[in-house]
Amino acid sequence: MGSEKCNFEEQLDCSWRSPHHGWKCLGPKLEAKRYRLNVAGSRGIGSRSIGGGGVIRNEKGEWVAGFAENLGTGRVVEAKLWALYRGLELAWKSGWAPLGVECDSNVAVTVVMNQVVHQNHSLFQLVKSCQELLKQNWKCSLGCVSAEQNCVAIFLANLGLSMKLGCHYFDVPPPACAPFLVQDECSVAPPGSVAARKMKTREADRMIQRDARRKNLRVRKLIQKARRMQNRKVKEDRESVIFTWRIDTFSKLDTFQHYSEPFNIGGFKWRIVMYPQGNKEDYLSVYLDMSDARALPLGWSRYAKFSLTLVDQLQCSKSITKEIVHVFNACERDCGFKSLVPLSQFYDHGNGYIVNDICIIEAKVAILQDHGFSAPVEPFRKEKEGQGPSNVQPVTVPGFFTRWETPSCEQVPASYHNAPSSEQNCTELPNISIAKESEVVSSTSADELMDFRGLAKIQKAFVPLLDEVCSCHSSLIECQMKQSPTFIEWAFTALGRVLHFLKTKKVKDMTDDVCADLELLWKELQIFKFDLAWLKPHIQGALRMNKLVKRAGQVKILRKDVVDLEIENKRLMAKLEVARRDLEKAEGVEEMDMDKELGYGG
Repeated sequence: MGSEKCNFEEQLDCSWRSPHHGWKCLGPKLEAKRYRLNVAGSRGIGSRSIGGGGVIRNEKGEWVAGFAENLGTGRVVEAKLWALYRGLELAWKSGWAPLGVECDSNVAVTVVMNQVVHQNHSLFQLVKSCQELLKQNWKCSLGCVSAEQNCVAIFLANLGLSMKLGCHYFDVPPPACAPFLVQDECSVAPPGSVAARKMKTREADRMIQRDARRKNLRVRKLIQKARRMQNRKVKEDRESVIFTWRIDTFSKLDTFQHYSEPFNIGGFKWRIVMYPQGNKEDYLSVYLDMSDARALPLGWSRYAKFSLTLVDQLQCSKSITKEIVHVFNACERDCGFKSLVPLSQFYDHGNGYIVNDICIIEAKVAILQDHGFSAPVEPFRKEKEGQGPSNVQPVTVPGFFTRWETPSCEQVPASYHNAPSSEQNCTELPNISIAKESEVVSSTSADELMDFRGLAKIQKAFVPLLDEVCSCHSSLIECQMKQSPTFIEWAFTALGRVLHFLKTKKVKDMTDDVCADLELLWKELQIFKFDLAWLKPHIQGALRMNKLVKRAGQVKILRKDVVDLEIENKRLMAKLEVARRDLEKAEGVEEMDMDKELGYGG
């Protein structure tokens, strides 16, 4: 048996050492595999319960085996000796040698090495068993280390206190042990330890120091990344606002869509939009909407992270929450979830979404200042040197930085299809491209564009509509011939948007939000100085349809009320007839003197 003197003053390393470092008991020709056993014992705070633990690792620092034992009650030195015995027994029976054994108890190592225990002592047999294992025909050394070098073994010893009586073995490390293993692998010193302070004054081996710096650099980067993510999350949570919408008398809602009262976040007024009967699907649809969009300046946008929660009033853990990141702007001022929960599940009173005719929806909104306010882009190129200024006045055109296209199913603003239809998975957030300054971003692929009379590349859906109106109104092309190619492209794209809107929308679609979209598109189109006298009556007629839609909705409600009242009237008339018959029968009974005494026959 080899031995090492236990001298803490010489143990300046501040973390666990793999077997190929500090091996003194073996000669220069060592076996390919080496193992190190670390053992420790612990005692419960405020009790006499003790536990032991140990870990065996190979020359690469990889986990070979571990154990944790609940020893009942006793002293700490007894726990450390039992841990030493269990570890030696496990290594001997498994054939793991050569073996270096380390324990953080100077007393336990001294007792085993120097045989100072009397035979009448209660620990005599345990010490003797440890000595016999050390004297077996194998290469083994025993020494003591500081607690900083024994973190994993100490963790296992503490783990034994919480387990059932007996020894428990681990072929793989317990999940909670992972941080200590990483600390040992990276040779990171626990802050504030004596060994760490001494290490600052000693020059380590160059190769070890280089490896340690490399590993520490990786650890620092991971720590810094974790801190940045934590700080960002804290900042978002600090800036986020939660709005709770309580809907009383939910069963009396007759409207197709229902709005909450506005609430202010980040200088904008927001509101929640709900479709009690679903948005063209058998699912409850809920969205976040910017209520004062028409009062905002041209080119506004706001980058926000928000979540919508349908609260389960009986069991909060069953509440449904979905989250999304979205850029709100004039064309996409609302976004949310078309399929939040099936209507059958939502209206099932056993689920707790509607209790006492009350429904609760929460919105948590955080304005992400890092991406901030996206300003409109100057759409004109600089005049070439030597040329006179253009006769076109520079204008800022909001909404043209992304070409008009049918939004994908991943993210569709509510204003695009009369009602919100953007559906998001709660665990996935969309990738959002934000226009940088002096840069035009196009999200329409080349396959979706078509040449329009050699003037510009326009989306395919717009080209037939533009050909039709330009054939009837030649001035539309003539007034743009002197403009730049980019201006022409934007001009006919704007015209195509309006024509496509009028072609695809129906009277029933003309809600307040859709009318606001049409007003915005019309306002943008007027910037390009087309002669639109022929189109204006159609725009005005489409905007007037909003009143007709509202009036039709009112008529529908009134008609329903009339039908309900007629049914109620019939029911009351039948009840009245029954009451009259009962009255006629009662009137046939002989009348009595109500003031007459009852008497008692005396």
